[in-house]
Amino acid sequence: MSTTPTAPKDTHRKTTAHPLYDTAATLNALNCSRWKLWDLCRNDPDFPKPRMIAGKRSWFVDELERYKESRPCRQYAETAA
Repeated sequence: MSTTPTAPKDTHRKTTAHPLYDTAATLNALNCSRWKLWDLCRNDPDFPKPRMIAGKRSWFVDELERYKESRPCRQYAETAA
């Protein structure tokens, strides 16, 4: 009986190259501290999860951009003059 290797799950990222950010680039793109990035990874279910690539945490640029676009705009209260 011969066994055939199972094929990996088919993903949309398989056919095209997608740029990655390491931790430093992610901090720069989000303009936040390491603590805030740590907090987002653990407590925000909408924040994209990092991938471990070559022993480093990496995020896909398009996922981070989508996350930033999904955040609500700041609302300023009108001030009475």
